[in-house]
Amino acid sequence: GIDVREARISAVTTSAGDIVAPAVFNCAGAWAGEVGKMAGLSVPVEPYPRNIFVTDRMPAVTRDHPMTIDMTTSFYFHPEGEGLLFGMGRSNETPSFDTQVDWSMLDAMAEVVERRAPSLGTAGVRTAWAGLYEMTPDHQPILGPVDDLDGFWCACGFSGHGFQQAPAVGHLLARCFLGEKPEVSLDVYAHRRFRTGVVEPERNVI
Repeated sequence: GIDVREARISAVTTSAGDIVAPAVFNCAGAWAGEVGKMAGLSVPVEPYPRNIFVTDRMPAVTRDHPMTIDMTTSFYFHPEGEGLLFGMGRSNETPSFDTQVDWSMLDAMAEVVERRAPSLGTAGVRTAWAGLYEMTPDHQPILGPVDDLDGFWCACGFSGHGFQQAPAVGHLLARCFLGEKPEVSLDVYAHRRFRTGVVEPERNVI
């Protein structure tokens, strides 16, 4: 748990005992909302399962084949080993921590596969797995300190863009935490935007 005293972070309680800490960074990914609750905060991050499939060897696939994304449907594919890795989101998703592979996604992708990558339709699937996206209401990350609780910082809710954004976010938040001015303002990603209604929705989520 997180110990809060007089609207300030004071400690974190772990299975190994309490750790005195004047600040906590919530970098818990799909579990960021749960970590927020530990501190009595609403952090609007929800888990959404994503399925990934990898084909058997496809001789026509080369290592320099570009990652390809159909922005209309969110269907994407790129080389993985000797085959292709591919996947797609759903339009009618519901939050869940379920990471069992949803094989029905193959049927859901059939039409777009035939249209965008017909050779995938005859390729066998070698392996598959499922993981979790950490989604916010506007599909933008939550970055920086939370106004309502001194010492509680967020770096979560990347909505599928974490691998791309994490290195820059780590650098910028470190500067902010040390009292330095970051090269890029993070105000647009502040937790308070959900209270003020000032949001800039991200439309390109796969």
